[in-house]
Amino acid sequence: MTKEKFMVLSNLDERKARFSREPHLTQLDPASDSYFTEVVNDKKELNSNHTKQQCIMASSESPAPAGRVSFASLTHQNIGTVRKLNSVLFPVKYSDKYYQDILQPDVEAFCQLVYYNDVPVGNICCRLENKELYLTTLGILAPYRSRKLGSEALQRIIKAASLHTKPKITRISLHVQVSNADAKRFYERHGFREASVQKNYYKKITPQDAWLLEKVIEHGSEQ
Repeated sequence: MTKEKFMVLSNLDERKARFSREPHLTQLDPASDSYFTEVVNDKKELNSNHTKQQCIMASSESPAPAGRVSFASLTHQNIGTVRKLNSVLFPVKYSDKYYQDILQPDVEAFCQLVYYNDVPVGNICCRLENKELYLTTLGILAPYRSRKLGSEALQRIIKAASLHTKPKITRISLHVQVSNADAKRFYERHGFREASVQKNYYKKITPQDAWLLEKVIEHGSEQ
């Protein structure tokens, strides 16, 4: 994947923000999946205008012929691609520790690059918290958001969680800002349910409250 290809996919300017615990972020499509962006600095209006432009571009595109979708585990060889994707997809600069964590063997099945016709177009990443899986990021580049790649990536993670035995994963959880109803509906279509509203979950954005969404994972004979 050349630098030039990444440059033409988005003109999102680089924004810097650090979290002790990286928040959940989703970049999908309003028509086919969902669309959710957290604004983590003072340029809220600029970010809002940018996301509106992305939504217009995505919704105005004609349906494209079906292509080949594939996935790959993260490695030291492709982690640079994940960094580049995240710099385009999210208004957050993730720490080096974040990228070290998503390379760990215990999350190999839950941290995946998404390819469309052999071009890396997104990624989904989770972390293990005892017997639960926490979804940290899910993002697809704007020109590819009309192909339900986000849904396919999420279903892949759900299936991997149902097959995982050491430990046996009991649920998948994530947070969604309460102003992002589209993102909530996207996850609810995939079996997630609202567990609670957590007050003041976000420190640098408003509204600060977040929905905690959870999906109970069924295993083997339970299915």
